[in-house]
Amino acid sequence: METKKNIGFKNEDALERAQIGKGYFDFNTGNLHLDDVARIIHETDKPKLSLLSLLKIYRKTNTKSFVKGIKTGLEELQIKFESNVEIAFSKTHTKWIHIIGIPNYINNTPVSIQFLFKDIDKEARERIDLSIKSSLLENSFANSPEGLGLIGINGGFMKVNPALCNMLGYTEKELINKKVIDFVMPHDLEELESVLVEFLTGKITK
Repeated sequence: METKKNIGFKNEDALERAQIGKGYFDFNTGNLHLDDVARIIHETDKPKLSLLSLLKIYRKTNTKSFVKGIKTGLEELQIKFESNVEIAFSKTHTKWIHIIGIPNYINNTPVSIQFLFKDIDKEARERIDLSIKSSLLENSFANSPEGLGLIGINGGFMKVNPALCNMLGYTEKELINKKVIDFVMPHDLEELESVLVEFLTGKITK
């Protein structure tokens, strides 16, 4: 049975409260030893995972890049590894985790790596979902047949789409240096100023 000495870190109580798992990879045996939290993260009841078991789980494209980076880093005597990786328990079941690894060298040869594992699946998927929605919104903005623009608090254009450029007869770069007021007829200025004041004071929201 693996002792705490092999996977020990300072402030272990704080790590446990933060639900951060600890691991210890032994190059001699090819086994990754896991504490209780790390076993939960890896969804296993085994206190250690063989190299073959690890290769089955750590097989996602980005994870392979991380593993390759560790191999290269060990050859260069790197002192720390850190990354977000997506591990795969099956074709349909994956999980994002944050990994920190600290190698131990003897005579410039790696003999072990101490690991910290943090389950970040919920946060990672929320960021991915937000990124996808942001990308869709960006595409809709850019490809809209209607002229659209984002206006700053000073009334200047912050962002414009191609349709607005065509409508006003300016390039994107030229419009970014202009303000909405530059395209308002003199007799409409008073009404525009009133609308802007109401918007900035929260009387109207759109």
